[in-house]
Amino acid sequence: SKRDFGGHITPNKIASWIRNDKLDAVDLDGIGYVESERINARNKSDAAMTTDISEDLMSISVDEHCPVVLTQQANRGGADRSANPGLETARGSDGVNINASFVASLAYPDVEKRDTLRVEVLKSRYGRTGAKLDYQWNPDVGIVKFIGDVANGSTANPNAGAYYGT
Repeated sequence: SKRDFGGHITPNKIASWIRNDKLDAVDLDGIGYVESERINARNKSDAAMTTDISEDLMSISVDEHCPVVLTQQANRGGADRSANPGLETARGSDGVNINASFVASLAYPDVEKRDTLRVEVLKSRYGRTGAKLDYQWNPDVGIVKFIGDVANGSTANPNAGAYYGT
């Protein structure tokens, strides 16, 4: 939380946290909470600042050998419930998608039932894209069980609880 970072979450404070606590990975729930430390940041648009922050987080990930996982909300264009949000629906800036090594979108294929969560791989620098991975999903009781890859016609091992794809 912001309290843990003295009221201001910045890329340099995140890098120090990774080094000091020897973290294996960092998950940031929203880039909007991270403040740019670049010169003239206050004179830039929100989209330009978001791009700068995503570049800084990518550099930290590479320099510290620590994945930085970032969740980002879709903009209004991602509200179409007939499909998972695409890269173009990233809220605030395309810079996050440009800098990311891996991008996946999450959505309910059936918004009425909400018992299945679809993870669609939109970008992967080191693997395949286009996978649509369906999971039986109930966060209230802790169920996450892989059902299958609807894009490629594969189904899960009935005893499996996770998907490790290539």
